[in-house]
Amino acid sequence: MSCEMKKYIKILLLSAVLAAGGVCLSYGAEGELTPEEFAEKCEEEHFSETRYVPLPEQGKEEWSADYALHWKEILLSPDGKNWEENPYDMKHYRSLFTGKLLMDFAEGYTISYEYYIRDESGGETVIAEGGIITPYYQRKGADEGEYSYTPNEPEKPPIIPDLPPNYDWKKHGNATLSVYPLVTICSLEDGSTYSYESRITSVTNLYKEQPDCYFLGPTDAEPYVVRPGDNLWKIGASRCEEGGDWVYIFRRNKERILDPDRIYPGMLLVIPNVQAVK
Repeated sequence: MSCEMKKYIKILLLSAVLAAGGVCLSYGAEGELTPEEFAEKCEEEHFSETRYVPLPEQGKEEWSADYALHWKEILLSPDGKNWEENPYDMKHYRSLFTGKLLMDFAEGYTISYEYYIRDESGGETVIAEGGIITPYYQRKGADEGEYSYTPNEPEKPPIIPDLPPNYDWKKHGNATLSVYPLVTICSLEDGSTYSYESRITSVTNLYKEQPDCYFLGPTDAEPYVVRPGDNLWKIGASRCEEGGDWVYIFRRNKERILDPDRIYPGMLLVIPNVQAVK
């Protein structure tokens, strides 16, 4: 079976799972949980990621990171209605359909988000609509050891997509865009807010039906679009130090490249800084 056929079958299977919607579980069905029970629930359902954020309050001179928000990486279906757990390493991977599923937050606060979209070559920043989410659980009680986690009943999964769904990317022409959700926590008691930037993604080749997404980490050099006649050896020789450096390009893009002998014109690759990764 060819690599193209394997990739096609993998995409079909993933699409079928997402379309079925069977993964949209109701995490709050058990009732109120103790901190220990909640920790077990997070482990059981793979909510292994945390972000420490302050709880905004008027009159506070300093805000400490006093809440650990639990979440996990997910892949959205193209229509944004269903999801599955993301199998990719987000230190290397970006796509139009990645996002975060939130497990919990403190009682008395709302979580909302909107998107900031900036042309990386300059120009104005566009703000795109996001939404308000209700996590699966809310933490009640103020002090360590005296709180519990009570289930919410969100009308839809508490997802913050990394990129705005159904966005008209083509209106930005030939630009490469830097995009991130700005997440805002708001106190229902006094209206105080705290905002933070979520994951930043570069979006390019906007003429495509599904534009290319990438990011440049500390050990990356540049993005590169494959040209007719290219192979990894030739790209290694021209963009790195020598042809043999193709192996570092392959490793950096392993989520995109199934077979190092089969890349195609228009494919987006991230070229690593070879000196940094050797």
